[in-house]
Amino acid sequence: MINIAFLVAGMFVDPNSAIIVLAPLVYQSAMAAGIDPIHLGAIVVVNVAIGMVTPPFGLNLFIGMTTFRIGYVDAVKGVAPFLMLMILVLLLVTYLPGIALFFL
Repeated sequence: MINIAFLVAGMFVDPNSAIIVLAPLVYQSAMAAGIDPIHLGAIVVVNVAIGMVTPPFGLNLFIGMTTFRIGYVDAVKGVAPFLMLMILVLLLVTYLPGIALFFL
């Protein structure tokens, strides 16, 4: 549920705003579920990073469109393979906490 909430928020809202609004709401339930705070932070950051390139309103999509002078559909087609890879990384970070907590 945390992944879905932050992905949707990252698609429509600035990442800083999404973190400031949603993190305090999620923190207490995550601590009650036994999730490490650093692991939760890694999950949140990966989610909002994915949200920045996810249609319909990913901020980085519009920046790429302007920079490379391409259309919206071309930008979405270009980012699709990377989006699938980023979701795979999100699943790894979420369900294998040792990846996010490797150096601790």
